[in-house]
Amino acid sequence: MPDVGRNQPCPCGSGKKYKRCCLAGTDGGAALAKTPRLHALDRELMTAIHRWAEHAEPDIYEWTLGMNPITGEDNRVFDDVTESALATVTGQGDVTLAHRFLAARGPRLLAHEVEWLGALLEAWLGLWEVTEIRPGRGVQVRDIVSGEVREVIDVGLAGSGRKRSIVCGRVVTFEGLSVFVCIHPHALRPSQADAVLDAFLLPEDGPLPHAPELLRGENANELLRCWHDACVAAANPELPRLTNRDGDEMQETIDRLSFEVPDRAEIILALQRLDDFVTDDSDDGQVHMTLVRPKDKTVLGSVRVGKAALTLETNSEARGDALLGRVQPVLGSLVTLGERHRLDVQDMVASRMGSPAPADVDLAPQGPEIDAMLLQFKTEQYATWPDTPLPMLGGKTPREGMDEPRMKRLILDTLEDIASAEQHFPEGQRYDVGILRRALGI
Repeated sequence: MPDVGRNQPCPCGSGKKYKRCCLAGTDGGAALAKTPRLHALDRELMTAIHRWAEHAEPDIYEWTLGMNPITGEDNRVFDDVTESALATVTGQGDVTLAHRFLAARGPRLLAHEVEWLGALLEAWLGLWEVTEIRPGRGVQVRDIVSGEVREVIDVGLAGSGRKRSIVCGRVVTFEGLSVFVCIHPHALRPSQADAVLDAFLLPEDGPLPHAPELLRGENANELLRCWHDACVAAANPELPRLTNRDGDEMQETIDRLSFEVPDRAEIILALQRLDDFVTDDSDDGQVHMTLVRPKDKTVLGSVRVGKAALTLETNSEARGDALLGRVQPVLGSLVTLGERHRLDVQDMVASRMGSPAPADVDLAPQGPEIDAMLLQFKTEQYATWPDTPLPMLGGKTPREGMDEPRMKRLILDTLEDIASAEQHFPEGQRYDVGILRRALGI
C-alpha cells in the first residue's frame, strides 16, 4: 500500500479522502500494510517445507506429489495453490508435510514463523460466500459449511469479487487479522458450490457431518479436487440446443430469388394476395412482408422485395422450406431460385461464449436484420419463462419458486447466467434480462 496522506484521495478509487475510507477503523491502514508481509511469509514457508520434505522425507514427499488435487497443464497455472495445498492440505490422515516440518524444524524457526504455521494448520479449507465487499480493503465472508463469518483483508478480492459468489480457500487468522491463503483463483455461483458440497458430503458410504474438522487432511484434498473440476466444467459449459416455438433447431436460412426488374410490380401484387402475409411500412426502397401464424401471432418468416431480387428469411430449415413452398408456386417462372444460405445459430452462440465454431461455418452474416431476428427469437423464448415449470425447481415455475429461499437463489443465479451470456452478443442482439426480473418482482 503506498504512503497516502490522511486528506489525500483514497487509492482504492472511491473518491473519498483516505481517512474517510480505507484508513477507517483503529488499524485500517496498518492492516492493509501488513497483509503483503503475511503472504510473503506464507510463500517463504511453503517453499521451505517443500525443500525440506524433498530431502528429509523423500518417500512421503513423492507420495504427496502423487496426490496433487490439480494435475496436468492446470498445475502450472495454479502453482501457488498447489504448493500450499500439497504442504498444508494433502496428508496421510490428518498429518501433512507442514505438520512434519513443524515437528522436525520447529525449534529452529523464529517465533512468528511457528505462530503462522500454527494458525495456518488451525484453519480449514472452506467454501466462503462473499456477503459484503469493503472497497479498497477486503470482504466479509461466510463459511457455507459451518456458518462462521470472517472479515478478510484482501484488496484484490474486494476489487474483483462479486457478492454471493463462493470462493474456496483457507481463512487464516493471525495477530488479529484474517487473510486468505491457498485460495483457488476461480469462484463459483452459490448453486454450483452447493452441487460441489452435496457431492462431497454425500459419498456412497453415507453423509458426512457439517464441521470444519471435516475439511482438513485427505478430505480437504478431495474437496479442492472437486472444486477445481467444477470450475473447469463451469468455464466450458455445454450449451443446450436452441429451438424455435415449433421445436425446430435454430438455423438462419436465407433464400434469394432473382427476377427481371419489369416484373417487380407483378411479384409484389402476387405476394400481397397471399393469406397471412403482412406488408410492413418501409422507406428504404424495398417492400417488406412478414408471414404471421394467425393462431398465436408467431412470425414464421420475412420477405424482402428489392430492385431485382426477392429475399426470404426464416429461423429454421423447416420454416424456410414452408415459406419457399408458399412463395415459389405463386411466382412460378417470374423468379429464379439461387443457392440457400444457412447459419447455425448454435454455432454462432458458441462462438460468442468462447467456444470455437466449426471451421466450415460462416459467421459473417450480421447486421440489423439478423440482429432483429435473433433478438425476436430470444424475446419469444423468454416471454413464457417466468410461468414455465422447470426441472431444477422441482416442476415449479420461476414465479412460484420466488416464494422459497433456496429456489429463489437458483432463479437469481440463472438470471445472472443469462445476463452474463448476453454480454457476449453484439448490442443489437442482447436480450434485456431486466424484463424477466421485473416480471418476477425482483
